[in-house]
This record gives sequence, C-alpha cells and structure tokens, in this order.
Amino acid sequence: MNQETKRKIWETLYEKRDPRGIKSDFGRTLMIGGSFDYPGAIAIASSYAALSGTSFQALAVPKEIHSVVFSKVDATVVGESFHQTEGSFLFDEKAKEILSRATSVLIGNGIARTKENGAFLSKLLHFYAGNLVIDATGLTLLADEGSQSLLHRNEECHVVLTPHLGEARSLLRCENLGRESGRYVERARAYCQRYGVTLLLKS
Repeated sequence: MNQETKRKIWETLYEKRDPRGIKSDFGRTLMIGGSFDYPGAIAIASSYAALSGTSFQALAVPKEIHSVVFSKVDATVVGESFHQTEGSFLFDEKAKEILSRATSVLIGNGIARTKENGAFLSKLLHFYAGNLVIDATGLTLLADEGSQSLLHRNEECHVVLTPHLGEARSLLRCENLGRESGRYVERARAYCQRYGVTLLLKS
C-alpha cells in the first residue's frame, strides 16, 4: 500500500487530535496473541490496528517469539510481559495491573489453543472493564467452553467478536450452514441477544 493511499485512509478514519496531546491521550490498546506456530499473526494485527487509528499500542506475546514479533512491528509499539507457562499466559495480579491500563484489548491472533489460554480468556472477561475484541483462536477458545464466560463477564466489558464463517460455525453451533453468509445472520442475531455482544461476521 503506497503512502498516498495510507494518507487517504488516515484522513477518513482518524479523529482530530489535540496537537499538544501525547499518544496515550487517545487511548491505550493492548494486543495479546502469537505463538511459536503463528508468530506473524499478532504482528499483522498490530499493523492494521495502527492503520485504523490506534495511537498507544502495546503487545503481549510469548517469550519465545518476542524477538521475531518485535522485528516486524512499528518501533513505537511497546511490550507487556504477562507471566507465562509453556507459551500460555497466566492471569494473576500482574495481569490485572497490565489490563487496568488498557482502554481496549485485542486477544486471539495466533494465540496457542491451550487450556491455560482458555482459562486466561475467561478470567480476562470476568475482570476487564473496557473494549474487548476477540478474534481468531480467541474465538475458538470461547467456542471450546460454549461461550459461557460471556455470561459471567464484567458489566463494563464491551465485547466485539470478529469470526469468519469457519469460526462462526463453531461459535454459533451451526456446522451445516456452508459458505453462504446470509444463512448465519439469524443465528448471529440470537447469539448477540443472548450474550450481549457485538458480532462482526466476516466472509
């Protein structure tokens, strides 16, 4: 994408900002993801988040892929270090401290499908008060436990789910609907009403 195209996108998406402000005045975005098998997924998400208008951006990735990921993201992106075990994130007092600083959180891009990460997501939902976007493997972890953690989340947690049709089949429990996106709409609406979330159905 050339610079002129990027400039036009930025002019369309960005809100006017106080020229005397600093980057965190516009919110603090935290992105949690990545794994040894998919180290690039969270870096790609980071680049598109920056294009969409995020300002202060922090990434939390497994220790073993830290150097790979941070070689691919903008130099202004900072790192956050959750306690981890075997590539999975642990939810503890340090996690609460990190999450308390975030205005918006994205979780799931490239994250490992482990029991520990499933538990981390459930506890994050219960604790976090802010905008929470769940994508990719985060949706799979949510589907694995039947979306029940959505019913027990913090009242101030505003959840946005972004499944493609394959992820929607698992999340909405509709394996037989094929690739016609219109067939998913009613189930998606019912899911949103039941769990009080916003769902962006990609196809």
